[in-house]
Amino acid sequence: MYRDGQGVEQDYTQAAAWFRKSADQGDVGGQVEVGNIYRYGRGVAKDMAQAVLWYKKAADQGSPEVQYILALIYRDGEGLERDDTQAVFWFRKAADLGYADARVCLGTMYLTGRGVAKDNTQAVPLFRKAAEQGLALGQYNLAFMYLSGQGVPQDAAQAVTWYQKAAAQGFTSAQQALVLLGVNENGDAKSVAEIQEQLTTKFRTTRVAAEQGDTSAQVDLGLMYEYGLGVGQDYAQAVRWFREAADHGESTAQTNLADMYENGRGVTRDDAEAVRLLQKAADHGLDGAEYGLGLMYAQGRGVTRDDAEAVLWLQRAAAQGFSPARQMLREMEASGRTQSSSAQNTTTPSPDDPKRPAATAARKLAIAEFGNTSAQCDIGTMYANGESVPKDDARAVMWYRQAAEHGNACAQNNLGLMYQRGRGVPRDDKQALALFRSAADQGLVSAQVNLGNMYMNGQGGYKDNALAAVWFRKAADQGDPSAQNTLGVLFTDGRGVLKDEAEAVALFRKAADQEDARAKANLGLMYLNGRGVSQDDTKAAVLFRDAAEHGIASAAGNLAYLYVEGRGVARSDEEAVAWLQKAADQGDALAQSSLGYMYTKGRGVPKDDAKALEWLQKAADQGLAEAQTDLGTMFMEGRGVAKDEAKAVAMFRKAANRGSAIGQASLGESYEKGTGVVQDDAQAVFWFRKAADQGSTNAQDALRKMIEAGRARQ
Repeated sequence: MYRDGQGVEQDYTQAAAWFRKSADQGDVGGQVEVGNIYRYGRGVAKDMAQAVLWYKKAADQGSPEVQYILALIYRDGEGLERDDTQAVFWFRKAADLGYADARVCLGTMYLTGRGVAKDNTQAVPLFRKAAEQGLALGQYNLAFMYLSGQGVPQDAAQAVTWYQKAAAQGFTSAQQALVLLGVNENGDAKSVAEIQEQLTTKFRTTRVAAEQGDTSAQVDLGLMYEYGLGVGQDYAQAVRWFREAADHGESTAQTNLADMYENGRGVTRDDAEAVRLLQKAADHGLDGAEYGLGLMYAQGRGVTRDDAEAVLWLQRAAAQGFSPARQMLREMEASGRTQSSSAQNTTTPSPDDPKRPAATAARKLAIAEFGNTSAQCDIGTMYANGESVPKDDARAVMWYRQAAEHGNACAQNNLGLMYQRGRGVPRDDKQALALFRSAADQGLVSAQVNLGNMYMNGQGGYKDNALAAVWFRKAADQGDPSAQNTLGVLFTDGRGVLKDEAEAVALFRKAADQEDARAKANLGLMYLNGRGVSQDDTKAAVLFRDAAEHGIASAAGNLAYLYVEGRGVARSDEEAVAWLQKAADQGDALAQSSLGYMYTKGRGVPKDDAKALEWLQKAADQGLAEAQTDLGTMFMEGRGVAKDEAKAVAMFRKAANRGSAIGQASLGESYEKGTGVVQDDAQAVFWFRKAADQGSTNAQDALRKMIEAGRARQ
């Protein structure tokens, strides 16, 4: 709780002390947490030797997850000298306990001869076990071994089968391999002879196109040299062609070239150069590059270790359905490495989101036409946004539908958005609801959020706050800040869940830690009012300011209130007006009304009834009752406008009908005196009573006087 700031102030020093107590009693979870604390220097001085000591205590108790972490530390030389022998030792322990990621890593150590004698026959069964557990990287590696005949008899049918399994999970390299082999995700396998003949022909045509400057062909040619497809394996040639395309801005080539630098294939190993290339590709939204860059930041390879940056890039990749990124995020969350991240959680790209992979439309289209559902979803988004192709909602819907019908969650979500917005199809909330549900059931965060919003708002004909809370909880548990914020609101109000202000604060804090501006505004309100947390005007002011600076109008209005009252900040009408202006310009009705009030009183600005009238009118037009009442008063008194009692009464009536006690009292007074309306004691009494029942002392006094004068009954 101290580590995450749940129900208490976040305090790593306190967290470290409590985890140490647990660890000293032999608790594996406590030992892991102490290891994490020393590894990342949270609450204690950073000390990798101590981190390894505590990880070993947990690993020695048989935790495969910790054994795997230890192996990675030794393999990558994280904070200590690289030791491939120790890496193999711990990978083997975790692999023997069935940990799929460790099996792949151990297989790779055998494949490359790091820490063990190079032995392809040892690598194959490790890849197979991981593949059978459903790990996409294991499936991909096993497919490559079958295709190249390394450590296993060459078998094209088996290669295609395992590539298809990895491709179905969105593994980009497997999708590329299937395209090179001329097989779609669901197509029948071909014989070795057929594939070899096809690859030889493809190599010749690809080489011609690459030499003519076709960057997509250059990428394909690089891959063929890298994997020995249709030509002898030649890493130097692979690097040459990846570089040709990368230098012309081809994102996939930049990612592939980064991989060559990272692993020292065809070039001298250079993590810094790998990072530079990954950054270029990631800046264009390529999911594999985002994932790779996130790993480099997480491991401190080629860059200074930075968990916040790691989480940012991993979340972007995960949002596009890149499953290894989701796994890495889960591992980082389990070790407490996402808690202090300032990275924003990015939901799966919607049709309106311009941040998409930057591979050329022609390349994506080719992959999509082979039946690759991820590429089909990408093509749909290109058409929806008009990226590299003319904007065409009907074509976007066509591609989304093809992928959605084959179970692609991203496409189901985006097609749901098209139905919800009536783009390329007639608007149909029920269809949108069904599509969001299909994607949400697959764990897609953005679909879970969309589904929660539909249930909360009653779209699709079914309003259910309890169901909304269920789906927001699922998304919140995956770290989505918008879901955490909305779920916090539900807990604050007791809608669909039992009211729990402490839980609301914990959720707002989680989202705020990810720089969610709305969550900061809501957390500020909790501090302002002492709900679920000790009342603290200073903390409220800090949160309101941060949220206001990120465009949250209500936060700007609340900060203005603090400046007016001198709570948590030095009292200043000028500062209040500045923040009110910011909120009012964004259309916030309450800020517009308050700004109008400041102009009527000359507080923080020169007194100006015309300006006051302008802002009150804007707020009144949005239905704000207090603005309607103030505007009515200005019409009644002729301040900033020609006196017009009839307009005044109309404003009072609007406010009164909205339940405003001041509006009801003002309308009652108009009827009592016959100003702007025909004098009518019965109507006066009616409206005075309504206002009096709400505690209006003016209405109570007026009603008493009418009774004393015999104009109303007790």
